[in-house]
Amino acid sequence: MLSVTVAADPVAIESQVEAAATKRSSADTSSSNVAVQPTPTLAANDKQRHRTAKIFAGTATPTGEDLLAMQQHIRSVSGRIVEATVGVRVDNAHGSGVIISADGLVLTAAHVAMKSNRDAVVILADGTEYRAKTLGMELGLDAGMVKLVSAGPSEEKSWPYLKMADSNRVRRGQWCLAAGHPGGYRLGRQPVLRIGRILNKSESELLTDCTLVGGDSGGPLLDLRGHVIGIHSRIGAPLTANLHVPVTVFNESWTALVNSETHGPYLGVTHDDTAENARIKLVPENSPAARAGIQPGDTVVRLDDLEIKNFHELQEYILVKRPGDTVNLAVVRNGENLKLQVALGDWSESIGQVRR
Repeated sequence: MLSVTVAADPVAIESQVEAAATKRSSADTSSSNVAVQPTPTLAANDKQRHRTAKIFAGTATPTGEDLLAMQQHIRSVSGRIVEATVGVRVDNAHGSGVIISADGLVLTAAHVAMKSNRDAVVILADGTEYRAKTLGMELGLDAGMVKLVSAGPSEEKSWPYLKMADSNRVRRGQWCLAAGHPGGYRLGRQPVLRIGRILNKSESELLTDCTLVGGDSGGPLLDLRGHVIGIHSRIGAPLTANLHVPVTVFNESWTALVNSETHGPYLGVTHDDTAENARIKLVPENSPAARAGIQPGDTVVRLDDLEIKNFHELQEYILVKRPGDTVNLAVVRNGENLKLQVALGDWSESIGQVRR
């Protein structure tokens, strides 16, 4: 297993990058040497550290020298990123994840974990498979958690893991790294690492131009220190416009996730699967939909300003909302057009009811 020693302190890391740039022609910083050790003799001065910080943050245009330094730095952190990036398999579905604690907690996407308290398999970079259990999920935000139940591979029985960063400090234009298993885990191929930039951010989403494909979902988005800032969620139509769940979402829901609780927006209807449109089959008593006046046989044609062509679209649009949000539905009932306002509930209240 590859072992890489990297300073965790950002200033020390900036010093490493600048040192690598000035020494790149020496044997110590050749492409075959991925471990970079900061030493007092290689320490960068204040001016160099300031420039490196600006480049990492995306506020300065890198020169050729800077790009070579970044390349060497990424090599220096890639080993531990690869070790902690895993494949996640639940039933026949494949995705990615990242170990974030020595006792085997794994962050992934909710749509990868699918449901709490299910058997799962976590696959390390060397192909070794370990037993795991899915824990809690925030469905509306696509945040999921898995726990390894096997003992770790090290002598201390612990797991390789990455630290979590404060995603509130992420800035537009900042350089970032994306890791995962594009196309699903492939024997003999380690997790693939790609570089990109933060294009936009909000409290619930990060948008990057890192190239991702199916199978990468649930893998980690990282800053250049190798700390986790997000989890891959929805892959865009262009492969270079992808959405990630910020790690602050996981922090805010930590107790619920660890306790295998599932939360998310809840409407409370089921689909009439004989219809291609969004016709409703069942509406449980006292569900948010029932309280708003939705009835079996209603066809949802619009949610707020969005046209609804089928039930899948209705599900997708509901999932980007939060419990307590109010949505305006346009429905057709016996040829009559109606407008109804629904206050969404929480997924937890759907126990014993139908769910959506």
